[in-house]
Amino acid sequence: MAGSGGAGTRPDMLLIDDFEDGDSQLLPNAGRNGAWFASNDGSSQQIPSPSGDFLPSLLSPARPGSMRALHTTGANFTTWGALIGANFVINGGAPEAYDISAHTGITFSARLGKTTAAKMVRVMISNADTTTTPGCLACGDHFGTAVYLGDMFQTFRLPFAMFKQQGWGKQFPTFDTTKTFTLGFLWGARQTFDVWIDDVAFY
Repeated sequence: MAGSGGAGTRPDMLLIDDFEDGDSQLLPNAGRNGAWFASNDGSSQQIPSPSGDFLPSLLSPARPGSMRALHTTGANFTTWGALIGANFVINGGAPEAYDISAHTGITFSARLGKTTAAKMVRVMISNADTTTTPGCLACGDHFGTAVYLGDMFQTFRLPFAMFKQQGWGKQFPTFDTTKTFTLGFLWGARQTFDVWIDDVAFY
């Protein structure tokens, strides 16, 4: 049975992760049990390395009510680029479909680590259509949207209605939020990125 965020979710259960516990696991709210990870095309180096645990880093200076956040850096990837993300639910070592249709969108806070880094990051969510459709020869064009970061932390609220495919893969008419797998933050090839992300939640 697929996991579910549930209708009428209490506000405290909307939080996906605030990173204050210092581990890579999502907060165990509304059945979510996945973990944060880094991934890239293998053509360059990303910090943290995809081969290790993705642990939050201490903020310096700290934000009001926040001591830790996710931090990733990298550059010079030549194929598809790099990302960080988390599976909502893991079952037996594999991602399991998770229903987020009770929610309107995703919110998070983020800033650049260096002013010279790429300002744009693509926020995306994979679902059953773009991930596992039988016979799909151009999968992976997940629904998402681009945001632009600055030097100071900003809070973003991204309604799922904004999430679109980029157009290079197999196209689907709508974003099916009843069977989602992974939330990701993507940087394309030839981008230099240095980003802090905090307080990720549904709304």
